[in-house]
Order: sequence, then structure tokens, then C-alpha cells
Amino acid sequence: MDIIITTSCLLVNIVLIADYISIVLGTLAAYHLRLNLPFLPVSPHFKVDEIYVYGVIPLVFLAILLLNNTYSVVSPYWDTMKNLFRSITIGVVVSIVLMYTGHVINDVSRLFVVLCLLIHVALYL
Repeated sequence: MDIIITTSCLLVNIVLIADYISIVLGTLAAYHLRLNLPFLPVSPHFKVDEIYVYGVIPLVFLAILLLNNTYSVVSPYWDTMKNLFRSITIGVVVSIVLMYTGHVINDVSRLFVVLCLLIHVALYL
């Protein structure tokens, strides 16, 4: 019985670490893609603080993933996909709202938001 509990805890920790890494990589990819697109100019004030990239945004996403029951093993595949899309959409919206209210970002690019959403969805599928 202890082996099953230990294995389950280990798997949950591995999934949480993998999710954290994918959230950080998705946010960084969206940010750098937005900065380096040659055909759309970006505001010189567009900067995301590292505390948000490595701390706030991943914690928001992981909390929403947990609250939407995404890590449930017994749910059907399409329910899991529905929960993933809902969680990612809510996570992007909440992260942008937190950055606005915290005055971290004065100029948020709509393209950054769309890129962030698309990259996170692609990383989770």
C-alpha cells in the first residue's frame, strides 16, 4: 500500500514540475516571439518582469488547473480536454488582469495574449 501512495505522489510531483516548465517556456516563447516579430512594431515599454514569468503566472496556471480538476485520472478524455482549454483560457485572462492591476505591464500586446494562449494550448496537447 505504501508503494502505491509513494508512486502516486511521485507521479503527481513529476506532472506538476513538467507543467511548471511548460508554462514558463510557453510564456517566454510568446514574449520573445512578440518582441522579435519584424512586421509588427512593439512598444518600447513592453516588458514582463521575471517574477511574473517564473512565479506568478505559473502559480496562477497550476492553481486553476488544480481547481478545474484537470489532474483527475478517472475523467474521460474529452472532459479532460475541456478542462484543459478552460483552464488555459482562464489562466491567460487572470494573468493579464494581475499584470494590469499590479501595474507590471502598461502596454500589453493583444498579439502577446493570443500567442500566449496558442503556445500554452500547443504545449499541453
